[in-house]
Amino acid sequence: MTEEGKLSRAIDKARREQERTHDEAQPPLGHLSEAYDVDERTSGTGGEPRRVPAPAEDPEETVVMHHDKWGQAASQIRSVCQKILGKQDDERPQVITVTSGARKEGKTTIAFNLAVGLSEAQDGRVLVLDSDLRGPGVYRVANIESERGLPHILKNDLELDGNIYETKVPGVDMISSPNVTELNGQQGLVVKRCKQLLQKLRRHYAFIIVDTPPVISSTESRVFGQEGDGVLMVARMESTPRDVVRRSVEELKNSGAELLGCLLTDRKHHIPSFIYRLLGHSPAEYYYEDYEDKPE
Repeated sequence: MTEEGKLSRAIDKARREQERTHDEAQPPLGHLSEAYDVDERTSGTGGEPRRVPAPAEDPEETVVMHHDKWGQAASQIRSVCQKILGKQDDERPQVITVTSGARKEGKTTIAFNLAVGLSEAQDGRVLVLDSDLRGPGVYRVANIESERGLPHILKNDLELDGNIYETKVPGVDMISSPNVTELNGQQGLVVKRCKQLLQKLRRHYAFIIVDTPPVISSTESRVFGQEGDGVLMVARMESTPRDVVRRSVEELKNSGAELLGCLLTDRKHHIPSFIYRLLGHSPAEYYYEDYEDKPE
């Protein structure tokens, strides 16, 4: 074969190889669509959302799972976590809504401590999502001055990058609700996009703890309760009216939420400034326990 023939064959072979490589690099449309849906708008390693780095400050002292790990209150938190983790895989709640009947019940403190306890007990990150657009409190418990959070996620097509904050506790992240005025009159976005948001977050977190406003004064608790996997009701001992607890439980059940149990806070005669009861009984039994006028 002449030199010209050898050169021509070499050129043809190189062209065919280039075309084959190009074809293999182009996935079918169905595969491309699926890949985009899973990893859309994420820029972290392995498709994880980009998080704001953890601050230097520790969370506030009420986070006993961080400041008093071997205390009695922390032990009780772990007991609740074990109740959750002890469920069968198909029954184990991944999205847990923490709510109350009224304000100042201690639900935000409970939510954050629960997240820390779950992060200790299993692999995978845990997220605390503050959905209280009227009076957010998770950022104070975490001791993080967040500038972005849930309002930005809801208004920007569920963009997670830069809206999730790492806390000082390893494995625990936070989505706050700063700049409440940004969603003034637009709380309907929570209802409209709650399901999509939780679906997206489920792919990145082993557990999602949602801190919501009180049941009676808002819709967020019922919406997240319905779209999540279970609700923990928080009530303050000798403070929360019984009718408020009953009505809150009824509202949650009527919305289709599954009640996991009720936690009592501020039970002074056992655990100063803290809690409560384990899961497994009705809220009425928790609330009436140790009272002489418990109904028959």
